[in-house]
Amino acid sequence: MAFQRPFLISLKRSDSSNRWGFGIKGGSDYQEPLRIQSVIEDSLAEKSGLREGDEVIQVGRVNVQDLTLGQVHELLARCGNKLKCLSSGEDFRFFPISNCTC
Repeated sequence: MAFQRPFLISLKRSDSSNRWGFGIKGGSDYQEPLRIQSVIEDSLAEKSGLREGDEVIQVGRVNVQDLTLGQVHELLARCGNKLKCLSSGEDFRFFPISNCTC
């Protein structure tokens, strides 16, 4: 297994009716780490680099490693239109740069 380096995801949406674009699974009630279950194509989550299988460590300033799935859903619902999330995934991430003339 590759080294899992934590990274910060910062999402901002214009309206709370817009979805973040990811689903989660796991949690202390399932005795599994909280992970990204799915990422919607072309969503804020995908554009920020979040990937299926990434582990969620923190939402805002709250460590979610000992929370239930329901508690994390409630925490996400209270985030409003700004979400900061500490996750871990593959050590190397490539973020394409549009209009690069390199």
